[in-house]
Amino acid sequence: MNKIIIGIYDEHKLVQEGIMMLLKDAENIETGITVNSKNQLFESLRTMQPHILIINLYEMTTPNLNLITQINVNYPKIKILIISVHNEEDAVLKTIKAGAKGFLSKDTDRNELIEAIYIL
Repeated sequence: MNKIIIGIYDEHKLVQEGIMMLLKDAENIETGITVNSKNQLFESLRTMQPHILIINLYEMTTPNLNLITQINVNYPKIKILIISVHNEEDAVLKTIKAGAKGFLSKDTDRNELIEAIYIL
């Protein structure tokens, strides 16, 4: 099985490192890019497109939903996996409608995260 390259976008370094640690020993998963700003994200995507981009959303705002749409339009091969504290049906549907391929609650454990990556 080929390596699944993961990108991580979160504004907080500690969260990025936490996700990286959760994925560290997962078979066939490798972290490719980690960024903490939208500008960094688009700069990085110009040179390397991960298979899956994990985006940690703190708020279901129009700019955040537009970000998902923009990535989906410009980089259609990247599968977007959202992690959010907002796990109400409306929030999930908004992100899927914007172009995300998966959604996980922050209550998700390591095994569920890895399983979601393999499924995408």
